[in-house]
Amino acid sequence: MNYNLILVDDHKMFLDGLWNIFKNEANCTVLQTAHNGAQVIKYIETNPNQAIDIVISDISMPTTDGITLNKYIKKERPEIKTLMVSMHTDAGMIDTLIKNNVDGYLSKNATQTELLEAVKTILKGEKYF
Repeated sequence: MNYNLILVDDHKMFLDGLWNIFKNEANCTVLQTAHNGAQVIKYIETNPNQAIDIVISDISMPTTDGITLNKYIKKERPEIKTLMVSMHTDAGMIDTLIKNNVDGYLSKNATQTELLEAVKTILKGEKYF
């Protein structure tokens, strides 16, 4: 099975790093990379029939942050899974993500192996925190 991903982060080097990880995964296709949530919302609105399996997004971004983006996705396209990545590791932030129905959270300090494990877990329909 092939999975369609969207990657979102306002830091180009981190976004490039994510892209490099997934371009080497045989069953993953990166549909779009974006620098903020507004770009992803526009992509989803202009491609309503595009199958999107998971959006991997930073939390803190200009214009539209990851939590706002997640709220939009869960309202408009609830079948799309969301994995938030951030430097914020406090319990309060994780509680906020859980309350907002995010499918998973990963620290930006995680390894490539952890990232791929989180994505696989979420795509199987489970939560990853």
